[in-house]
Amino acid sequence: MDIYCRNCGEPWENETFHEVAQEMGTTYSKVAKDFSAKGCKAFDGSDYETSHCTADSRAFARGAIADLLGDDLDGYASTMEDLEYMGMLD
Repeated sequence: MDIYCRNCGEPWENETFHEVAQEMGTTYSKVAKDFSAKGCKAFDGSDYETSHCTADSRAFARGAIADLLGDDLDGYASTMEDLEYMGMLD
């Protein structure tokens, strides 16, 4: 399932956070929490492309949902999948 950046709306595969954590020498939980707070910009300084990360109104809505669900990344991914299925993310 994808987790969306709160700034630009870029989808990130949830499993990618494990790879990022290993690359950055930290934990999955820390990377996931940073991503929830900062979006793609949390990965600045890593090998992942983040220069495209700019404000988007749909991304703002995704960020609000992420704030409501807190650390529940599975719940967030599931909610985003449901909204995408309903055509609300187009």
